[in-house]
Amino acid sequence: MNNDPYKRIFAVPSILLNEENFKFEYHELVFISAIQKKKWSNIPYLRTLFSNYPSLLSMWQMRNNLNDKIRSQIFEASNQNTAYIDLSDKQIQELANQSDLACLIDITEHVIRLTDDLIVEFHNFLNEFPEVAKKKINLKLIKNYGIILKYDSSDNKNIELILKESPLPDYEKLSFILGRSESELMARYSPLFRK
Repeated sequence: MNNDPYKRIFAVPSILLNEENFKFEYHELVFISAIQKKKWSNIPYLRTLFSNYPSLLSMWQMRNNLNDKIRSQIFEASNQNTAYIDLSDKQIQELANQSDLACLIDITEHVIRLTDDLIVEFHNFLNEFPEVAKKKINLKLIKNYGIILKYDSSDNKNIELILKESPLPDYEKLSFILGRSESELMARYSPLFRK
């Protein structure tokens, strides 16, 4: 994926989604809360992390619908059997409804950013939360019932590709397309979970 907003919308395909809704039971983690609000013992932080997942799925569904709509507009308006990625900016602007196109570009940037954020943060959660839980659970009490599962991805070199953030968009071009200032767009697509 590159930084060109037009190329980015066509580089990201529609995503097949599972309609099953995930429900995070916050009250079951009350045992980990602490007076010192560290990241993984902070229930509001965990609620924010887990509640963003269904929001992201909804955003992907909206993006899929817009993506299909734009692709249909381009296909119907074009007499050529050309790949979307090969279209020039001018062709894209002429063949697609500009309002729909701006919406697709905007939501694409949102889903790219939030997907990257959640992948990294869930990875961190899986790696770090068992240590927090270990400190809060009397391990002698669960000895005959189970163990605290530990996730370790350090041996998995493929995970590095997944954890690599997508390139940032060309904010100057994005500003021109969406009619917003570069600084406003940088704030709009900034990471949800700061490092």
